[in-house]
Amino acid sequence: MDEETKILLRNIAHHLKWVIILLLGILALLVTERAGGL
Repeated sequence: MDEETKILLRNIAHHLKWVIILLLGILALLVTERAGGL
């Protein structure tokens, strides 16, 4: 693999990590809201 591909993959992995963190945060908010509404 050349350097450009390595850098690209690293950037994608970095963004994916943040997307997953955001999704987990939204899910947690939804769960707590639903639990609080019961």
